[in-house]
Amino acid sequence: MDLSEVGYDDRDWINLAQDRDRWWAYVCRIASSDDVEEELDVHSMWENIRDNIKIAAEQSIGYYQTKKKKPWFDEDCCMVVERRKQAKLKLLQDPVEVNRDNYFNIRREANRTLRNKKRDYLKEKLNEVEANSKNKNIRDLCKGIKEFKNGYQARVNVIKDENGDLLADAHSILNR
Repeated sequence: MDLSEVGYDDRDWINLAQDRDRWWAYVCRIASSDDVEEELDVHSMWENIRDNIKIAAEQSIGYYQTKKKKPWFDEDCCMVVERRKQAKLKLLQDPVEVNRDNYFNIRREANRTLRNKKRDYLKEKLNEVEANSKNKNIRDLCKGIKEFKNGYQARVNVIKDENGDLLADAHSILNR
């Protein structure tokens, strides 16, 4: 289990303070219940502390459920993409005409399947926006329009240094 897997399960901010207190109680209880040996090296002590913190976070807070970035990408899409990967590996290992034709056919089928799934999802979203417009549900209507209007927003990893200059590369950001 990685510490980045532990999150707050979409709880509101008021409950986070209570979760923090509950987490600290778990850490104290687990730390006091462990058999402490006199002669422990630094690594084993750190592993013990790390494990106690992970267990306490898991019991008090739980796991963070990541949001699905592509809701239209379902099990069929996974299977088609996996078939395409296998066909490409087969083509790279043995580049004969049969494997090449097979790969192109599977790739064409995969692209068609993904395109149709995405198209169906977008049609469904547009129908939802239209229904919100007819039902005069303005908040959801504006939210849906904003999603379509803004589209994909790339993540920008740029910060300013002490002089106000922009830093874009990861090495200079870490050195700041």
